[in-house]
Amino acid sequence: MAKPKHEAGEIDWTKLKSEYATTGISYRGIAEKYGLGQTNVERHARQEKWREARKKYREKCAETAINKLARAEGNKLAKVVFERYAQIYRIRRGARRWEIVGCAREVHFAGAYLSGD
Repeated sequence: MAKPKHEAGEIDWTKLKSEYATTGISYRGIAEKYGLGQTNVERHARQEKWREARKKYREKCAETAINKLARAEGNKLAKVVFERYAQIYRIRRGARRWEIVGCAREVHFAGAYLSGD
């Protein structure tokens, strides 16, 4: 066993739980890093539900990543949809202009025909 890196009663178990939950370190790794007995670390981990804390942390990270990705993809999709609607608007606006011009030509030609010009 490694030489203890702490005084008796000075172990910050909350810190160790947090390190376990947020990293990939094992109970053995915690024990070696802080000069503790592996059995002692395992006992605290069991009592304080370190595995559940790690699972919740990983689920939260995954959810955050999924939400971030969904927002990014949603923004891309919204941009594409907006661009398509803008294109449709421009096409329709252009079509109306052609209709107006076409109607004016027809009226002009009809008027010229009726008047005998």
